[in-house]
Amino acid sequence: MATNSGVTLFTHTTNHVPIFNGEHYDYWSSQMMTIFISQDLWDLIKDGFQEPPATGNSSWIDANRKEYKENLKKNAIALRIIHQGVSKSIYPRIFGEKKAKDAWETLQKEFQGSKKPSL
Repeated sequence: MATNSGVTLFTHTTNHVPIFNGEHYDYWSSQMMTIFISQDLWDLIKDGFQEPPATGNSSWIDANRKEYKENLKKNAIALRIIHQGVSKSIYPRIFGEKKAKDAWETLQKEFQGSKKPSL
């Protein structure tokens, strides 16, 4: 009969984000894509979201504003995950990006070329 010596062999946390250090982009992006899908963020990464029109445009109804606000929140969550998922040496490449889609594509272009992970 096996006994538990108090040694933890594995730890699991739902907040673990893999860190990309410039190597094995395909492996990292696959793990990140799974995180984004599990958080209902992948469509935002893949497709982006619509910005509100210039001030004074009456066609932008309350439903659009609500959707925009939700997308803005999702974007912040996704961008935070991307920031957490890159090393200090990679972070400057995406430092100025305000949209998760743009940060993702910046990394993709540099480290994977034009090939995109797809569902």
